[in-house]
Amino acid sequence: MENEKRRFCRNCGTHILIESIQCVFCGSFQSRNSISFFRFAVESKFFRTKVLYPTLPVLGFILFVVQIFLKFETIPLYVSILFFCGLWYFRFQVGSGS
Repeated sequence: MENEKRRFCRNCGTHILIESIQCVFCGSFQSRNSISFFRFAVESKFFRTKVLYPTLPVLGFILFVVQIFLKFETIPLYVSILFFCGLWYFRFQVGSGS
């Protein structure tokens, strides 16, 4: 048997060959040179679970506070409520690993 060098996929965590450009299982790109930076960041599990999902509900809460100061005239109230509650649900659903 050959001694194949492997690494972990940065999105799903499965073992892939070191020279692979794209994961066979989840399809995420492993090299930033082959795709744009924004797609590379969004496909990153670390970025989603540690940066994006925790900050989006905070932004929803800030949007709610801005609505209070503007006396609910500029932005509809349901936008911030759905944004805030929905993202916390999504964050805990993704964070639990299910």
